[in-house]
Amino acid sequence: MKIHKKIVCLLMIGVLIFSINVSAVKSPKASTNDGITKGNNSPTNHSQSSSYDDNVDIDPLVDLEVTVTIKEIRALDKIDDIGKPDFFVIVYINDVKFKSKIWFNQNYVKEPWSATLNVPDDQENVSVKIQLWDWNLGLKKICDLNDNSGVLLNKYDIALDYNLKTAHWTGDDYNYPYSAWADPSGYGRLNGCDDNSIYQDDRDCLVLFDITQNDYDGDKIP
Repeated sequence: MKIHKKIVCLLMIGVLIFSINVSAVKSPKASTNDGITKGNNSPTNHSQSSSYDDNVDIDPLVDLEVTVTIKEIRALDKIDDIGKPDFFVIVYINDVKFKSKIWFNQNYVKEPWSATLNVPDDQENVSVKIQLWDWNLGLKKICDLNDNSGVLLNKYDIALDYNLKTAHWTGDDYNYPYSAWADPSGYGRLNGCDDNSIYQDDRDCLVLFDITQNDYDGDKIP
């Protein structure tokens, strides 16, 4: 009898140990696929770890380039003392200088010329400066394109800030929603007579221009 009681006790102990191990196997901690334990059944917010910063790359689909195109040049004053002016254009894009050829002995130039620069993809604004010159042997003269409405009354060149997100620019050539504040000569049209110097010999000239950037689908919308 004693032997049977011992066997029964051993069997009961074995069943108890087995049941404890099975319950431990059935209740492990839930874990994510990457091995990070999740507590209290709270869901993982994946959007927090994959959020995109707009300042990293303005247009991830292309390597951004900005192009300044001079479409037309016209003399409004007597520019050259002898004969017609010999125009050439200097354009700065992010302080990088580009110089056109010289159009000799012409009051009116309608030959498009452009300058293109690869610009940083993480900087929203690009600085642009436009200058028009009359070439003379040993003495070049800058022509007036500015309306001189600011503090610098003798400022002849044009300084702009081009925005890569909107494809518009501000500065010495501008476009406001109210016509009373608008640029007198129009957006993309520089006119040295905007400062009311039409009856003065101030080397006033007119320049039509555009600033563009490349984009993936070619629709000119950034």
